[in-house]
Amino acid sequence: MRNKLLLKDYIKLLKENGFKVISSLDNPEYIFFEKNKNIGYCEINRFFGLDFNTVHKPCREHGTGFNIYKHITEPNITHALNTFILAPQWAINTNRIIKYKSLEELIKESNLKYIYL
Repeated sequence: MRNKLLLKDYIKLLKENGFKVISSLDNPEYIFFEKNKNIGYCEINRFFGLDFNTVHKPCREHGTGFNIYKHITEPNITHALNTFILAPQWAINTNRIIKYKSLEELIKESNLKYIYL
């Protein structure tokens, strides 16, 4: 319950700072956020805090994103901004990573239903 409130408060902070935010209708425990055509991902960690990830189109080598932070209990805007990188320095073959151009493209290419918050 505490982590759900943490995510709710974080969504409010993102929106106050000019981010667009969407959530799945089926699973409100994660969000995608966008600012200046950059997209990031945040989810409730099942143990404590929030986890933050990059977002890109699915690929065999790198899935759909890279974890940037785990168990964040005091999330701030910097956590979101740091998910906008192409990939962490340790990642290889990053030339195969293709970023979504917008939340609308992500929604269109997904089989899930999302709502803007």
